[in-house]
Amino acid sequence: YLLLRFSVMDILLKVVIGGVVILAITLIAKTKSFAIAGLIPLIPIFAVISHTIIYSELNTVDLKKTILIGIISLIPYLAYLISMYFTVDKLPFVKALVLSLTVWTVLASPILLIQR
Repeated sequence: YLLLRFSVMDILLKVVIGGVVILAITLIAKTKSFAIAGLIPLIPIFAVISHTIIYSELNTVDLKKTILIGIISLIPYLAYLISMYFTVDKLPFVKALVLSLTVWTVLASPILLIQR
């Protein structure tokens, strides 16, 4: 049902934007300024898209709830980054990644549960 509410062009636009972001990360990661690749996911283009959809389809109360969840979600993301920072040189990369994603999952799970 949700898929039917959006036009094919809306969905294709989001796919193209996602592809451009991934391409930008890939290209920048191969330059001397590779650290900037870590900033690209923080560009709020996806937040802008979701906020626009929620505002146009629902109301400002629902939009504010969405924004609050976004603010709270910074905590698991920060924990993921801290975990990666301290484990990436002590563990094999895949293990550090799995551990950090586990930290993120544990901290993000309550957010998913309270927003229902």
